[in-house]
Amino acid sequence: MKLLKSLLQGTRLKAADIVDEISHVKSLALEPPDNLKAIFDEYRSTMYAKNALDFDDLILKPIEMFGDTELLNSYRERFRHIIIDEYQDINRAQYRLLRLLAGSKATICAVGDPDQAIYAFRGADEENFLNFERNFTGVSRVTLDQNYRSSGNIVRASGVMIMHNKKRIADRKRALCHKSGRSPDCRRICSR
Repeated sequence: MKLLKSLLQGTRLKAADIVDEISHVKSLALEPPDNLKAIFDEYRSTMYAKNALDFDDLILKPIEMFGDTELLNSYRERFRHIIIDEYQDINRAQYRLLRLLAGSKATICAVGDPDQAIYAFRGADEENFLNFERNFTGVSRVTLDQNYRSSGNIVRASGVMIMHNKKRIADRKRALCHKSGRSPDCRRICSR
């Protein structure tokens, strides 16, 4: 943040907004928009000069390094089994890294629930989860359909809300122990 504040001196731009924009561009593996290109390039070159990486670079740097086929193959041999938790929240850059690292031989265990995708504002794309069975071969799906944490009322209430999601894998969550009680009262609330 300090770096951006110094780069933005004399402008009306706010560092917090630019940090978010830079992160968004990087997480989607895009080129920066024209109005931010100069700041983005200066930020990138300053980070490089300081031998520093930001959070998004921790994903982008390996993608760049894996352009070296020999290096990529050595990592594919090392990581033949890959586990990803909260798979519904991965973004385009993270997906590219996974595809590179996995190649055609890795065993991948992806755990997630597209109904709990909450990081779209950070570039997460639940389509990665929904298309998992199309994008990878030899997939077996294990559905965990019992909820051990919540009461039956909570599970039913969330089910009423979730069933309105447009993009989802058809399944139902149920409580392990249904507690008696009245059915949930769900109402649609519009926000502006």
